[in-house]
Amino acid sequence: MDNRDTILVLPFSTAVAHVARLMEVSKGLHDLGHEVVFGGGGPALALAQQAGFAVRPLPELDIAWALARIWQGPRAIYSTELVASFVQAELALLTELQPALVVVDGRLSGGTSATLAGRPWVSLLNAYITPCAVNGMLAYTFPGPPPLLGPGAEAAFNQVRGQYGLPAVASTLDLLAGDLNLMCDVPEYAPVQDAPAHYRYVGPIIWDGTPEPPDWLSSLDPGRPTIYFTMGSTGPVAAFQAVLEAFGGTEYQVLMTTGGVTRPEDLRPLPTNFHVAGFAPGDELMRWADVVICHAGNGTTYQALRAGLPVIAWPFIQDQRWNARRQAELGVGLTLAALNPAALRAAVEEVQSNSSYRAAAQRFQQILTGYDGPRTAAQLIHEFIRQ
Repeated sequence: MDNRDTILVLPFSTAVAHVARLMEVSKGLHDLGHEVVFGGGGPALALAQQAGFAVRPLPELDIAWALARIWQGPRAIYSTELVASFVQAELALLTELQPALVVVDGRLSGGTSATLAGRPWVSLLNAYITPCAVNGMLAYTFPGPPPLLGPGAEAAFNQVRGQYGLPAVASTLDLLAGDLNLMCDVPEYAPVQDAPAHYRYVGPIIWDGTPEPPDWLSSLDPGRPTIYFTMGSTGPVAAFQAVLEAFGGTEYQVLMTTGGVTRPEDLRPLPTNFHVAGFAPGDELMRWADVVICHAGNGTTYQALRAGLPVIAWPFIQDQRWNARRQAELGVGLTLAALNPAALRAAVEEVQSNSSYRAAAQRFQQILTGYDGPRTAAQLIHEFIRQ
């Protein structure tokens, strides 16, 4: 029998972004009377535990290993054995919890397991990784290594699905197509075409970081030009060193969050114009900033646009490269292709001197005022359960 109060959420738990989105939605689900249980095995799940949510262990992909592997050339990331271990563990947890619903954010095996367990499931995803996307992520051609979700990545999943009697999927995109699909975007940024009724825009779902501001926030100089720099939880450590070299000892005031990529203490000695924290309230840092330099993660991008700030993108993996290209198309920022301090300085000077970037970002700021992604997603999930 269904446990009508329990919802199992399954993020791709090695990345903060996927855990954080589910945390924001889960707060609304809790307010609507649901008990939320997180399942996964990545380090980002510590944030869910700190927020008071129950966490149950599941095997997870090691993203550092996966990225290192694909940079060596086209290589399989998900083996049949790995996918089978994911599904077996998920089925055991589903049998134990008997949740009313499963919500998946980026965990490719989650929908298969929910289907096998006879549980309805909701996918929290971006519009550009849906089959109905206009110029979606897989339609773009990028330099660099093959993407995690590239052609052929579905092979191991299809082998496991076949063992359980489920039909094969045409691509990894189909693995993320749930009974209800909530797109964490706005159509002006990530458009879709001929989307079925079970695909719904909810708007961006943005995690604001830790609630406590860093001690140095009160000592910032409001008269200095200010850069906010972050690589989310997936950027390389070399990016931090490049920014230190580019802006150390300059007129710029640099606010930096390391997000678990490295430790603030490992960047010392810091130039006096740098202020570093592991995590910090992003909205508060954005209020000080004139420009954002980031990995083009979806959450950071929307957070910058919500603040009306232009973005200098330094992308490293497939979805980040999509976001970076889209930002350039919309005129809200520009993209860097290399870890080059000179190019970084030139990009900041370009964005600061050309008012069109900020004007375009401010147009999106107005669009985003009409959305409350976490509340909308929680309400739609609640209604879906009640149906």
